[in-house]
Amino acid sequence: MSDPIIALAPDVYRIGTMGSFINTFVFLEPDGSVTLVDCGLKNAPGAIVRGLSAIGKNPGDVQRIVLTHAHDDHIGGAAEMIGAAGLSGAAMHEADAEFIRAGTLPSIDRSRTSGRIFAR
Repeated sequence: MSDPIIALAPDVYRIGTMGSFINTFVFLEPDGSVTLVDCGLKNAPGAIVRGLSAIGKNPGDVQRIVLTHAHDDHIGGAAEMIGAAGLSGAAMHEADAEFIRAGTLPSIDRSRTSGRIFAR
């Protein structure tokens, strides 16, 4: 089993929530609190909690969650992590907030998938 969390820089970590290609990033703030960037797929919170534990933190230390965009591999675990941290919500771009409020995801743009790009 791989390390639950990898240091990238002082006070910056990566938690691989599904191998090394779906990640949550952890920023330790000067006051000791934690900022999470993205929350992986719906099953990612367990890996996030294990990663936090490996650096002596827990969901209660999370004071901010930032979601980069409304794809399921970035927001799937957000509701559970928001609840575990006791937060009222997460920060994200207003254009994506409508998907969160509606409980939906943007439609898939198959013209931009890797397979189609490389098949040309």
